[in-house]
Amino acid sequence: MLVAQRCTVGFTARSLGLAVPGAMSVRSGEVVVDGTGATVAAVLDAASFRTRSARRDRDVRGPRFLDAGEHPDIVVTGRWDGPGTPVHGELTVRGVAAPVEIAVVEIAVLDVLTEGNATTVRARARVDRRAFPVGPRSGPIGRWVDVELEIPLVGV
Repeated sequence: MLVAQRCTVGFTARSLGLAVPGAMSVRSGEVVVDGTGATVAAVLDAASFRTRSARRDRDVRGPRFLDAGEHPDIVVTGRWDGPGTPVHGELTVRGVAAPVEIAVVEIAVLDVLTEGNATTVRARARVDRRAFPVGPRSGPIGRWVDVELEIPLVGV
């Protein structure tokens, strides 16, 4: 079981050539492990987009970018075929889906959660912002968004 409230989704975008770090919250998710790997699905809360600038955050959550009022969910689905392979999947933003590849960086087995044994998956992805109807196609906002994920799983 994916523990949504303990997941972390961090990102770094570029604006005017400067790194802009931020984070988002995971609303829900599921990981189903089978004999050869796992299927994954997660829903991120578009309204949870946050950086160090309240003005930027309002703009990005607004109609020109994520349009969180009309499109509250950012959805990730995919398939992982085991160690040494990335998650091949799909990312849906503002109702538009595009392929995404998520590199699994580390899988750590922990015994520290009260729910029982936990496995934490750390992963990375590079997302092409221009694959989605998010903001201007060119200008001061960079094309690529680097995403870092930490996903606790219990009972896997």
